[in-house]
Amino acid sequence: MASASPAKMKVADLRAALAERGVSTAGLKAELVQRLERKMAEERRVDVPRGSFGLNSSTPPRASPSSTSGVPSTSGAAFGSPHRHHAEARVTLSPHRHHEQRRGLWGVPMSEAESGEGDATRDRVLVLSSALREEQLVVARERDARLADRERRAEAEEALSHARAQLQKHDEEVASLRKAIAHGRSENEAVAAQLTKSFADLRAERERRTTLESEIARLKESLDSRDGIIESKMEEIQV
Repeated sequence: MASASPAKMKVADLRAALAERGVSTAGLKAELVQRLERKMAEERRVDVPRGSFGLNSSTPPRASPSSTSGVPSTSGAAFGSPHRHHAEARVTLSPHRHHEQRRGLWGVPMSEAESGEGDATRDRVLVLSSALREEQLVVARERDARLADRERRAEAEEALSHARAQLQKHDEEVASLRKAIAHGRSENEAVAAQLTKSFADLRAERERRTTLESEIARLKESLDSRDGIIESKMEEIQV
């Protein structure tokens, strides 16, 4: 498990390897990979012999040319000499890259530990970059999901508000219709009562008229009989 690349290991394997080395196992995969690679690099540095790199390296010391001004002169150095290469590299190259070119120029190869450390550094950079991209993608997807959920929630709240407004309007219309129906019923009841009273008055008036007509007919008959009696009396008197 220790010889495998941390970038290709699963989270459980990473945590197991970190636990074996007494390192914290909390965090995301990118953090676990970084911790394990740092610990493995430390273990490799411990295993590297001291004379392979650093102050006790087998690189021969560079002779310092004398100069009246205190600055090494490079105008008279032969092309390809270590002094001229060092003076030019000091201006154009970084210290680490300059040291590698000096060692290559003098025929001193890089140790396997240094080469492996450089590969591990590149692998770590690639792993961290890929892990960072994955984390950024995850964060972006979560952000998009939250935005979509927020938009859906806003649309649902807007639809609910619209439905509540429509329901309130419908309730108001129903209440108005019920009030109109109640008012119409009261008016109908009043009209029906008035018609009933009018029919009763008309019936009473009709009965009274019938009674009067019968009284008139009886009085007319009485008057006719009196007229007959009077005429007969007058005829008797004339005779």
